[in-house]
Amino acid sequence: MGAKWTFLVFMAGDNDLEGAGYDDIEEMKAFGSNKQVNILVQFDNLKEQVTKRYFLEKDNARCVQTIPETNTGDPVVLKGYITWAMAQYPADHYLVDIWNHGGGWEDLPEGFDYDSLRRAPINHRRKVRESIFLSTVKKVTTDPEHKRYIAVDVSARDFLDNLELKQALTFPNCKIDLVGFDACLMNMLEVAYEIKDCVNFVVGSEETEPGAGWAYNRVLETLFTDPNISPKDLAYAIVQCYAENYPSERNVTQSALDLSRIKPVAAAADELGRLLIPQIPRICDTLSTIRNQVQYFTNDNYVDLYDLANLLLGSLDQVPIKKAAENVMKLISSDRGAGLVLHNFKSNDLAYAHGISLYFPRNKRTFAPNYDRLDFTRDYPNWYKFLTTYTSYSPLRGGRR
Repeated sequence: MGAKWTFLVFMAGDNDLEGAGYDDIEEMKAFGSNKQVNILVQFDNLKEQVTKRYFLEKDNARCVQTIPETNTGDPVVLKGYITWAMAQYPADHYLVDIWNHGGGWEDLPEGFDYDSLRRAPINHRRKVRESIFLSTVKKVTTDPEHKRYIAVDVSARDFLDNLELKQALTFPNCKIDLVGFDACLMNMLEVAYEIKDCVNFVVGSEETEPGAGWAYNRVLETLFTDPNISPKDLAYAIVQCYAENYPSERNVTQSALDLSRIKPVAAAADELGRLLIPQIPRICDTLSTIRNQVQYFTNDNYVDLYDLANLLLGSLDQVPIKKAAENVMKLISSDRGAGLVLHNFKSNDLAYAHGISLYFPRNKRTFAPNYDRLDFTRDYPNWYKFLTTYTSYSPLRGGRR
C-alpha cells in the first residue's frame, strides 16, 4: 500500500529567512514521515554552497541528496525538485509548499539592494515576512515578460515571477493537488488565474504573513490524523490551522481557493470592469471614495475583490453594475462552500478581507507596467481597460486622489 500524501517544501532560504527555515524544519521533524505521509524539504540556504534534499523522520532530518548550489528563482530548479520527489516518493496526492518572501503579481521597482537580504539579522521565529519589492536590471528593464516574484535567491539575485511559477508547476496530464504559498500577498485573482491549469487548490494569504508563517506542527497533525483527507479538505484544514495559530494577532489573513472556480470569478470581474468604463465620468468621485474605503493590504494597490464589489453594490445606482457586483460576491463567497473561496480567516483589524485580492492602483502614477501581459488580462481585458480609463481620467491625473 503506497503513501497517501507527499508533502514537498521548496524552502528558498538563500536570503534573510534562512534561520526561519531551520525553525520550520524542527517543527516538521516533530512528526516525521510515515508509511502514508512523506515529508520532504529542499533547502537552499545562505551558509552552504550546496542545496540539500531532506527526508524528514521523527526527530531527524535525513539528507537524502546533495546537489550543487541552486537558484530558487529558476523555474527549472522547482520543477526538478517536484519531478524528483514524485519519482522517488510517489503518493496519491501532492502538496507543494513554496516557502519564501512573496509579492503577488506586481512589477518590481528598480534599484533594490539584494545584499540587504543577506545582511539582515537572522532571528529565529522573529523574521518579518514582508513584501520586499525587489528588482534586477536584467529582469525589469530588459525583459518585460519577467515581472512578478516569489522564491527570492539573493546569491543568484533572482526570483520566480508568475510565468516561471506556472512553468515550474505544469506537468503533462497531471495537476498538482494543492499548492501552498507560505509567503506574503500571493492569494490574488491574477496569481490564481495564472496557475489555474496546473493546480487544483491553493492556500495563501492576501496580506503579509506573521513571523512564524505556517503552523507546520498543526498541519502535519491534521495529515497524520487522517492521511486519507482529500485535497479540498486539507486546503480547508490548513486555513483552520492558521487561524488557531494566530487567534489574536493583527494583520493576518489566510484562505483556501478552489481553482476550478477561478474562471467564473475572472469573467465576473471582467464584466464589472466593462460596465464601469462608460460610467466613469458620472461616478468618478464615488469610485475614488470607494477606492479609499476598500480593504487594502501592505501593497495598497491590492484590494479585496469581494469588499470592492460590496462597496460598489451599496454606493452606485446603476442596476447592471449592481447586478454584476452581486454576481462577483456570489461567486467568491464561501458561505455555502460553493464559491472560489473555500475557507477564509482574517484578523479583526482586516474584517473586510474575504480571501481573494485584485489589482486596483489608486492613480496613473502608481499603475505598474506590464499588467496587460498577465493571463488574466489577456483572457479578460476589461478590468485592465477599466483601470487604464479610471487612472487616466483627468480629475485623477497627477496623483491628487
